[in-house]
Amino acid sequence: MITKHVSKSRFSIWRILLCTIGLLASAQSYAGAGPNPPVFTGASTIFQIDEDSGQGFLDLRTIFDRGEPQAGPFFSGDDVLVFTVTPASPAGIVSLSQSGFQGAELFVDLEADANGTVTFTVEATDVVRSLATSVNLTLNVIAVNDAPQAVGSLPNLTIDEDEAPVAPIDLAAAFSDVDDASLTYTIESRTPATGIVSATIAGDALSVVTLLNENGQVDFVIRGTDSAGEFAETNFTLNVTPVPDPPFVDNPAGALTVLEDDPAIRVNLVSVFSDDDDATLNYSITGVSPAGILNPTISGTDLVLSQVEHATGIVIVDFRATDSQGQFADSSVSLTITPVNDAPVVVSANNTVTHAEDTGGTLTEDASAWFDDVDAGDSFTFRILSVSGSTVISTPTISGGG
Repeated sequence: MITKHVSKSRFSIWRILLCTIGLLASAQSYAGAGPNPPVFTGASTIFQIDEDSGQGFLDLRTIFDRGEPQAGPFFSGDDVLVFTVTPASPAGIVSLSQSGFQGAELFVDLEADANGTVTFTVEATDVVRSLATSVNLTLNVIAVNDAPQAVGSLPNLTIDEDEAPVAPIDLAAAFSDVDDASLTYTIESRTPATGIVSATIAGDALSVVTLLNENGQVDFVIRGTDSAGEFAETNFTLNVTPVPDPPFVDNPAGALTVLEDDPAIRVNLVSVFSDDDDATLNYSITGVSPAGILNPTISGTDLVLSQVEHATGIVIVDFRATDSQGQFADSSVSLTITPVNDAPVVVSANNTVTHAEDTGGTLTEDASAWFDDVDAGDSFTFRILSVSGSTVISTPTISGGG
């Protein structure tokens, strides 16, 4: 039977009393037998105590009786027992010490986190009659699961936004368990619950990867759990510092096609560029090739493409978006101007011919000098639409190209 009581010392003392099964030997059993050695009165030589349960105590006077049949109190006159105890075997599980009158009080000190079976011998000697009795006792220290312990905090980390993945963090270095060689590690909580980084655990390694263009502080609670379900927790903080992001092309303007001499067209540059840090960008034109076909300009957030009159061909316009940090992104637009036929125009108002009367002959005039056409390579075809006035001349005709 094991009972617990509060000692006057700072330790809790477990008093271990062996149960007596059957009748204890009595003095009458030895009547007339002459002087007898001390008698072991315990029915069992095996007892137990839980690991790490404090200090055990055994009153050796409760398990021995004097062998002398005379009546009287346990210690009377010269009838005195002296107790000796051998060290426990194997060592390292308990340590034994004696105190009290004639060493009758046996203290059992448990080594931390140690368990197993030890044996030791107790001898009771009647020093007056030089008679002794010894008995081997067995103590089972029952294993009790020890919860994991957080033996140190994980180092807090500061990394830059969009930095390459952090080297795996060794979680085993932050926990200890005297019973389990390996623990199961989990992320018990994180604040905020999502965003900034992704975090995973494989075995005893914590891997952290920053999310694109996100920054801020993430607080983790890491738990180590043993095979019995007991656990310990430690904290870990990761700071992701912001890094200026350059603008980038989100939606290229691509290729456009218009007709010759169409009105100017506008390309909204806000839809072309994005910047995760700056809401407002500055825009500029960095190149036009070939020259002489377009007159591009920037108006607010628009790229304005104005044609040079009657010009056709394919033009590449390069333009740039710059943020407040001076970082920039470049893009371009291709504009194809499709030719449209232009009508001839009269270029000479002096189309009156004077000829002297009665001079005879034929009057010839080059009509091509009166007209022009901006479309290179076009040829003219002439015809007479009407003739008015007197009929002193013959009807005019067209010959050749005019």
